[in-house]
Amino acid sequence: MVLGLKRGVVELVDHDPKWKNAATDTIKKLWQIFGTVAKDIQHIGSTAIDNIKAKPIIDIGVLIDDFSEAEALYSELENNGFSNRGLLLDKQSMVFSMGEDIPPDDRITTHYIHIVKSGDTDWRDYIAFRDYLNANTSIAKAYETIKIKLASEYPYDKGRLKYVDGKSNFISQTLHNALIWAQIKFNKISDFNERILFSDLLVDAYSFDKNLVDTEIERWRESDNFFYDYVGIETADTCCVITTLNNEVIGFICWDPRNLPKYAIIGDNCIITKHKGKGYGKLQLQEAINRITKNGGEKVFVTTNDSNGFIPAQRMYESVGMKKTENSTLELWQIYYSMDICPE
Repeated sequence: MVLGLKRGVVELVDHDPKWKNAATDTIKKLWQIFGTVAKDIQHIGSTAIDNIKAKPIIDIGVLIDDFSEAEALYSELENNGFSNRGLLLDKQSMVFSMGEDIPPDDRITTHYIHIVKSGDTDWRDYIAFRDYLNANTSIAKAYETIKIKLASEYPYDKGRLKYVDGKSNFISQTLHNALIWAQIKFNKISDFNERILFSDLLVDAYSFDKNLVDTEIERWRESDNFFYDYVGIETADTCCVITTLNNEVIGFICWDPRNLPKYAIIGDNCIITKHKGKGYGKLQLQEAINRITKNGGEKVFVTTNDSNGFIPAQRMYESVGMKKTENSTLELWQIYYSMDICPE
């Protein structure tokens, strides 16, 4: 297992599953030191994100209520190999490190311990960013691409300031999506005791276009029973996601898996009106793409309409990497978008 970097060196290595074991061992040691002072201790940072390159330095987060309680543990931390790096400028977190100081100017750091005060958004952000990237492989890979580019541009970067700054825009936008993602839950049809009325969700979602509702209402009503009586729950669970927010159903997305692995066609994709414009639809779409990818899908198609009311949908498709396609073997009259994906 590769672990540790000299000061100022920016070097990425392939993800190593043994990092998880190293983090677990360190977390056990920290629990022994902090005891009830710690409210939570978790593996964070890029080494906690599966399947992407990272600097071989383990980041651990420790959540506490009061810094004065942590200060009382300084000597014990030092005796166990954790060096105090000081209180950060926001005065809501402090950092310790582990490594080797021989010689002092050639320090090799293997671990950073981020002690965070309860109520500080850093803790929420650490967890949300990690979990979101682990759940969305394509976004994790986009993050890896940025990291690789910056590491090649700044192989030695005092304080790694340029490297960190170069990631900031991506992290900021991704964290915004991650915090929204953390609020919602993606469910299977079988998670519900009662039948989901898909037609009610669709009528609400497309209420801005009365002509469309009038045209499609009968087909939508058929979908209320389609998954239950025709497709079957077991199969439906593999090609439909129902999105909830605080246990309220706010939308759903489904896709036709019959042409997998060659391609899948996303069908109905909706978020009810009161929750539009909050990013839920994009995350629901990403979840569908993730599931299609895990089932070996090579390409995804989605259709939409050319009326003004559907412009936000078109922008959403483009925001996840889909491109408007001029020619198709699908023989559909709608505007459609496609995206090549890499099966897992």
